[in-house]
Amino acid sequence: MLKTAIQAGVLSLCLAGALVAPAAAQAPAEGPPANPLWREAKVRNYLPHMTWPEVADLLMRTDLVIIPVAAIEEHGPQGPVGTDFLNGLEAAKLVAQKTDALVAPILLPGNSPYHMAFPGTISLKAETIQAVYFEAAQSLIHHGFRRFIP
Repeated sequence: MLKTAIQAGVLSLCLAGALVAPAAAQAPAEGPPANPLWREAKVRNYLPHMTWPEVADLLMRTDLVIIPVAAIEEHGPQGPVGTDFLNGLEAAKLVAQKTDALVAPILLPGNSPYHMAFPGTISLKAETIQAVYFEAAQSLIHHGFRRFIP
């Protein structure tokens, strides 16, 4: 009985990915070890992926910032609540691959009080959103960015 319980425990650990094969049996890793939850490759000109020296280097070439404006709200029973955020962010990242522009996502939620009947919606007051974007723009202006595309 104990042996069966141990086998079941080991099996569940293996299925959950908690056990790792010895290093010799693992496929060679490409690049440095990464957090297993991190799946996104580094994206050019995407502020969350950049170091401050990379931002300073970009500032030598441009003063343009794309700030995706988004919402976290329902999109029917089949659509993710992050649809607006993800669409805006990914479009901005694509633009930044073709031109020198900083992509600076500031907020995920927007002003969506009309969607609050749907679980998962996050809504902020318009005044809160305006204050956050204004202060974020002030920070970027402080560093030398001058042109903004929302």
